[in-house]
Amino acid sequence: MINEEKFAENYVHFDREIVVEIIDIFIEEYDERIEKISHHLKTKNPDELLKCAHAFKGVISNFETECSAYTEIAEMETASHVFTHNFTSEAGSSNEKEDEYYKQLEEVFVSFKKNSKKILYQLKDLRKNYTD
Repeated sequence: MINEEKFAENYVHFDREIVVEIIDIFIEEYDERIEKISHHLKTKNPDELLKCAHAFKGVISNFETECSAYTEIAEMETASHVFTHNFTSEAGSSNEKEDEYYKQLEEVFVSFKKNSKKILYQLKDLRKNYTD
């Protein structure tokens, strides 16, 4: 969850319209970002998963870095990086080690979706504080 006091402090010098725009971008892109990560997990594409996780982590860091969602997406990013640099199998191939890797990432992703959805709803509420 977002620490609302810290959020307000971080954005105190921003125009209200800018804060709303930053929040709106997160809200508008949320479903697409989740879908891309899900797709890359299903198709076993660690390179693209790494890119998507890294980008999503950056977006979440605009709001909070001390929450479960941030920790989970960072874990997915790190695991994808390690996997990309330590395994040579093609995307979509299957072996036991790779299957276990994706199973673990799927479990983290399920939790991430739940926790990031909380951020989404909280941002929708916080947005009201910055509109007239």
